[in-house]
Amino acid sequence: GGLATHLETCYGCDLSHDLWSSKVLADQPSLIERQHTDFVDAGAEVIITCTYQSFPEGFGERLTAEAVGAIAAELHESVTNNVPDTAPCPLLAGLVDCKGISPRLQLPDKGVTLDCVQSLDAFRVSRFAASLGTALDCAEKVKRKIAEAHKQLVIVGSLGCYGAALCTGQEYTGAYFADVDLLPSAEEQRHLYASFHLPRISMMRGRIDVVGLETCPVVTEAA
Repeated sequence: GGLATHLETCYGCDLSHDLWSSKVLADQPSLIERQHTDFVDAGAEVIITCTYQSFPEGFGERLTAEAVGAIAAELHESVTNNVPDTAPCPLLAGLVDCKGISPRLQLPDKGVTLDCVQSLDAFRVSRFAASLGTALDCAEKVKRKIAEAHKQLVIVGSLGCYGAALCTGQEYTGAYFADVDLLPSAEEQRHLYASFHLPRISMMRGRIDVVGLETCPVVTEAA
């Protein structure tokens, strides 16, 4: 633990952002690897990925309406040109740190026009995936270095609870739903939590040793 505190106190990172520590992945990803190394040098045998506050809805804050429209037009051209399944999006690559590789976005059925909302969703999912991948890369690099010294390191895939995504402190109170008259049923809540967590767990599969659901105040969600 202590990842955010370490980034603030030792590296001067400003984490006053909805994405919290995950913001550093976009701005200074090398710092994440360095802080993992700091913990290992201090004797840690377990490191936690910088993914607690990673969720698609947190990305896309720099998009303008013009940029969203341009992405929509670019992707629509790929759709009409019958590109199979996915298509590169150079404009998106210009907005995201993709290390020179244009991200590929899942396309809808051929002939379907992408509107701005769909494009923004596609952008957020793609940028989220790039961020999550960077976080896992940082942890795996440190684990490989430790392995060269014939030592073992456990990687915990950090998952913030649904309340953390609301960005107003509900991860500490469990008060996810402000209007009690609109409180989802138990089944609806289970579906909500599954749809929020399972895609992230799926993307981490094979690259972590343990899933860590952190700061979870709701029993239904933890179950």
